[in-house]
Parts: sequence; C-alpha cells; structure tokens
Amino acid sequence: MAEMARILLEVVGGVIPGEPMPIYTKQFAISSDVYYAQGEYEGREQEAQMEMFKVYGTAQEYMRSLWNPQMCNWVRCEWIYL
Repeated sequence: MAEMARILLEVVGGVIPGEPMPIYTKQFAISSDVYYAQGEYEGREQEAQMEMFKVYGTAQEYMRSLWNPQMCNWVRCEWIYL
C-alpha cells in the first residue's frame, strides 16, 4: 500500500503572474511514516528528521533554480500539512 503524504510542498513558476506553467510545477512529499517517526524517543527519529530536511532542501533548491528571469518571471513555494 502506498504511504500517505503528511506534508506536501509544491513549487510553481511561470511567465505571466498567477498562471503557473506545468513545465515548472513540481511536488515534493513527506510521508506520514517519516513525519511521525521524528517524534519517537527510540528508533529512527534523527533519520526521519534528516529525511524531512532533505525534502525541504530539495524543494527550496528547485525553487531557487527557477529564480532566473530567462525562464520565469515569478516562482512560488507553498506547503500544506495534511
């Protein structure tokens, strides 16, 4: 069975403000398993926290890669806890 996402990050960008271009849209997810494991007192809490930081960092790096006026006029990163 597929893992449920607990945190979803979406990076969108485009030329016309407010009109995202599908080519620049990417989603990044943190699973419930990873999210809840970081609160454990024994087990893999540090590993889970590092996994979360890796996903956050990947989304932020992708967003920064779109900060290029030759590609996009705007970029936005949104996240939601599910």
